[in-house]
Amino acid sequence: MTPRMDKNSDTQPMASSGWQRLSPWSVVFILVAGIVRFVRENIPLILGAGVGAAVFEQIGAVEIALVCGLLLALAGIISIVYYRRFRFRLDDGVLRVQRGLVERQELKLQAGRIQHISTRQPLYMRPLGLVRLSVDTPGSTAAEIELPGIRRDAAESLRTRLSEARQSEGHGDPEAGHEPGEPDENLELFRVTPRNLTLHGLASNYAYVMAAALSPFLHRIERFLAEHFADLGLWERLATSVGSPGLAAALLVAGLLLFLVTISVIVSWLRFYNFTLARDNRRFTQRSGLLNRQEQLLSLSKLQAVEWVQTAMGRIVRRSHLVCRQIGAAAMAPESAGRTFLVPGLDGKAARRLSREFWPGINPDIVLRRVDPFYRRALLIRFSLLFSLPFGFLAATAAGPPGALGIVAVPLVIWPFVTRHWRVVGWATDRYYVYFRSGLVGRRIIMFPSNKVQRVELTQSWLQRRRSVATVRLVLSSGPVIIPFLRIADARFLVNLTLYRIESKDTNKYAPVSNHSAD
Repeated sequence: MTPRMDKNSDTQPMASSGWQRLSPWSVVFILVAGIVRFVRENIPLILGAGVGAAVFEQIGAVEIALVCGLLLALAGIISIVYYRRFRFRLDDGVLRVQRGLVERQELKLQAGRIQHISTRQPLYMRPLGLVRLSVDTPGSTAAEIELPGIRRDAAESLRTRLSEARQSEGHGDPEAGHEPGEPDENLELFRVTPRNLTLHGLASNYAYVMAAALSPFLHRIERFLAEHFADLGLWERLATSVGSPGLAAALLVAGLLLFLVTISVIVSWLRFYNFTLARDNRRFTQRSGLLNRQEQLLSLSKLQAVEWVQTAMGRIVRRSHLVCRQIGAAAMAPESAGRTFLVPGLDGKAARRLSREFWPGINPDIVLRRVDPFYRRALLIRFSLLFSLPFGFLAATAAGPPGALGIVAVPLVIWPFVTRHWRVVGWATDRYYVYFRSGLVGRRIIMFPSNKVQRVELTQSWLQRRRSVATVRLVLSSGPVIIPFLRIADARFLVNLTLYRIESKDTNKYAPVSNHSAD
């Protein structure tokens, strides 16, 4: 059973609406993708539990190699069958895909429901000119449809035809809030430099994500070091050479941090090498990647919110990044997912300029107002109760009943952190947009048009009613934005203004109100 070339193969651009097949070389792509997915989903669990080592010791290397060979052959046969049963076509704005191994499935996707189209080109597919085309719909947690291995020209043709079908269905209307006279031609807006890409790696949290992914292997790494390096006396040599065990421990911690930062920079280069952001009418396109090249499209009609994110290290190196939240993308969620539309390596000037490219009327420099000071007291009470009980139990266990008196120090330790957080939290609204800032050491400002809000909630607890404050919850298609402990006059003003913008029929005009509270 070997793949053969079909006369409707996508080696030619998609010029007709007949059934199309993947490239025969996509068998390799399907096989590798399946192996990678299996390793990512299963091997960490097996190794973390120590099952893999036990099986290897009992069976032996030859038997393990034989089993792996049989599994690889079986995976190859499955990949070939999957390729032969996979075909797709575009009929009247509907993308149809037929696939399956034992039971054939047919997926249909209307062009008007498409939110996100991306293409990826792994290193091993680059010489063949093949890409993987992914199509997502609003609210989907994974790619709705994937074409794993078609030629780039066929992918471009399919994407163009889907865009034309969207416009013919009436989904290409200008987005509310955009000013007339915007450029329609393909215009490059931003290109990351090697320096900014390196600074983005320093400022990003990729290292911490990698450390969390390696956490199941920590006990095995510790056992390996204890078995192979304990007898060499490396720790004693290091402590003797620097003259102090404390200094030796500090050097080890510094070395670990340097290793994590290096990994973070490498991941940043792999993901965002040669990053470019371009605009074509109502769409934005980003291209990046060193080994695996990828291309993502963002439609302004699907854009819900723009987040300006600056980590703690980013504040030191003065670099930040923008995250564009689409329908179904959870607000405040991590940006490590490949489907996230992210613009890296920005200084303050570039971040402001690109924010206005997404929404010309936005004002990233608007003065934000703090929430009510009672928010600080509520946080102090909440976290004091949360940490006092376990800390008091540990102190009483270690030092007896007198040690439990140490819980009085918990509020004193927490107070600077809650004060800092209260000073960072801020909000503002103008005649069209809502702004909310949060964070402790870093900063995250989310900005969105108020007419994007789908539901508005104003809630008050018993304590909030006594203090005449309230919490406003603005629910977007990308997730909720919660603005806590506003004075009741400000909360009602924000709710009424948002409701006005939602119910206003003429979304291109500003509401006849000014940026002030009701007091």
